[in-house]
Amino acid sequence: HMPYEIRFDIAGVIITLILLYVYFTYKHFPTWRSKIFLYLALDVLISVLLNIVTCYTNFYWKHDMLIWKNILNVVHIIFVNLIPLLYFIYIFALTHLESDFTSKFKIIIIIPIIYELFSISTSPLTHYVMYFDESGNYCHGIGMTILYAISIYFMLLGLFMIICSKIKIDWGKKSVAIFYTAATLITTIIQYRNPHLLLIGFACSISLFLTYLTIQNPLTFIDQNTGTYNRAAFNEIISSKIDSTKPYALVILQMKNLDKLKELFGIENGYYIVRQFTKGICSHCNDSML
Repeated sequence: HMPYEIRFDIAGVIITLILLYVYFTYKHFPTWRSKIFLYLALDVLISVLLNIVTCYTNFYWKHDMLIWKNILNVVHIIFVNLIPLLYFIYIFALTHLESDFTSKFKIIIIIPIIYELFSISTSPLTHYVMYFDESGNYCHGIGMTILYAISIYFMLLGLFMIICSKIKIDWGKKSVAIFYTAATLITTIIQYRNPHLLLIGFACSISLFLTYLTIQNPLTFIDQNTGTYNRAAFNEIISSKIDSTKPYALVILQMKNLDKLKELFGIENGYYIVRQFTKGICSHCNDSML
């Protein structure tokens, strides 16, 4: 009987797949924060899938498959340890401008990444993070404890940035970000003490879904009457453009006598005209131009 409890991971895969389907179905615009969220969601999905796969391979594959078991586990641990890192960057994007992502913060990220990649990739030889004993059982080395500590460090750092953010964040968004941190932190500690109880992936999936509904929800940036971007979307996009070092242009168009058209043909027909007008413009533009 396989000793791992994978039902939470299976639920996590389903939740994350639904999230990604909704993400790609609805209209969204490519801001720095949106891209990081997508990378985080994809990393969570890959990590949870690999978690399930390695549970089966570690238990059922025989010793003659040791090389492949080691490769799968190395890849799996690398992807899992990218989650706290991407979470930290996402919280940074939520609480800071892109220009604030200076060399100092990059060093904070790069040094742990180099350590994690080296310690994980060499682990089949050093047994530092993980290894298989003579009986073929999967075991953790002392390096796994350090990886857990680094993950907790990034999560606490993200929590600190949320609480001390200079950018005004409404309580709903802040509470979801705090919930994400608390849920992943608690499940990380539980899984560290009970390695066979796989909870981290499920907690990340639930937290991502709540984050999408409250912070990344594309409907909050769409005008329901016209189907076009609203003022909130304009503020989000123009802020990212102003903050960027890349050149950009702002083109302003105005439809004249729109109120008269609404009076003559009705409000719904007025909105229809606006939709057709914006559809014509969008047909000549891609997302990077909006």
